[in-house]
Amino acid sequence: MKRYTNEDIKEFELALLEMQATVLHEEKLRKGALSAAPGMTAWPALNNNNNPYHAYRFGISVAGSPDNHVEKEGPVGGNFVTMSYSDGDEKILRSAAKKMGFSSKSMGSSKKSAELPDVNKASAVAKVKRNRYGI
Repeated sequence: MKRYTNEDIKEFELALLEMQATVLHEEKLRKGALSAAPGMTAWPALNNNNNPYHAYRFGISVAGSPDNHVEKEGPVGGNFVTMSYSDGDEKILRSAAKKMGFSSKSMGSSKKSAELPDVNKASAVAKVKRNRYGI
């Protein structure tokens, strides 16, 4: 196996950076990329850099198509959501929000986590059968 020197690695990194710069600044896709991706469609309104939530919701709608579609936004929209399981968690969130000047809105959930009544509480894993020696 060939051992690479630091100089080899730096040369390789520079070549990679040049390739990335070339690909990132191309005006249109290369012929090879176009022929390898039939039906490629860009969706400017679903730009992941601006709003990844809309791209996510679109993906959910695609998964349910053609019969089941979802709304463009769910109950929390694209908002960042946190959950606090203790008063300490709540205090940390409030302190960080105050420091950064952010406000929040309660979603109306309870202060305590609880299982719904129809959650199966029995294990689906079979019990271990012991042999005559108890092992």
